[in-house]
Amino acid sequence: EADRVGVLAVRWSDAAIRAEVAARGRAMAIGGALFVLVTAAAAGLWLHRGLARPLLQLQEAVSRLLRGEAAALPGLDRRDELGGLARALAEIHATGEEAARTRRALDASSVLVMIGDAEDRIAYVSPALVRLLTENAAEIRRSLPAFAPERLIGESVDVFHARPEHQRRMIAALSSTHDAEIRLGGLRLSLA
Repeated sequence: EADRVGVLAVRWSDAAIRAEVAARGRAMAIGGALFVLVTAAAAGLWLHRGLARPLLQLQEAVSRLLRGEAAALPGLDRRDELGGLARALAEIHATGEEAARTRRALDASSVLVMIGDAEDRIAYVSPALVRLLTENAAEIRRSLPAFAPERLIGESVDVFHARPEHQRRMIAALSSTHDAEIRLGGLRLSLA
């Protein structure tokens, strides 16, 4: 007996094939779009939980600290950039608290202190020095007619010098404590 061989006849139309290809293409496009949307939503959630929310918490804690309220800085134990930022802010806060304690001590003391900044502007004058300068303002104005003790903060340190360029050269050359005696009107002030 001989093997039978069958015949398979297929009929198709170009329109049917195109429709099937288009339908499968649409299905794949919709599936791909859904995948992209789900992936984007997951990435957004991850970014929110891992970055945005911790940043907002850190911002709120810093705002509370700036208002003088107690606040723990979140993220100090993180080993990423946010943790580094939190640790740097904690260090800045500790330095600020130390400066505030120092200022409170200076404000409460009878020590006469004036501090200038890097631009030679007066940044701090202790209350005791303000009182002394205010009590003697008329005498000081004999040498410095524009002298106003209530407006010292932010003024150039040159307000106290008849020859500012000489004083600037002396300050620039300082390498240790400098003692001096100055005369303002009939007053003699010892500086160290």
